[in-house]
Amino acid sequence: MISNKFLNIEKRTEQEWTVFTIVGQLPEGTSSIWFYTSVTQAGIYYFDDISLFVEASAGSWKQLSISNSSFEDRSPVMFAGYAVIQQKSGNPRTSLSEKIYKTGTHSLMITYSNEKEPLNLRTGE
Repeated sequence: MISNKFLNIEKRTEQEWTVFTIVGQLPEGTSSIWFYTSVTQAGIYYFDDISLFVEASAGSWKQLSISNSSFEDRSPVMFAGYAVIQQKSGNPRTSLSEKIYKTGTHSLMITYSNEKEPLNLRTGE
């Protein structure tokens, strides 16, 4: 895991989207990177156009491939390569949005509600 002391998080607005850029140095021999977000406040969140660049040499940047980075793949495995944790409470709920997107025609929509779902007495969930 990369310590926060090696990260710089930049935030800007672009086309009514809040864009976050995370800048840091990866340790030698890094073979995989995990990016995650934790949604814990009630609301609707949209994610789109996720990209990863590495500096191949001084001043020369290379974009690495990320599976379904703009959430255009509508197949049953739209989250292939992603870890989506579903809680018993039903929060968060994930789906594709065709109404709000930054690029392409879809974005990932995450809906989080503070309201608890009624308990299912048969399953206890």
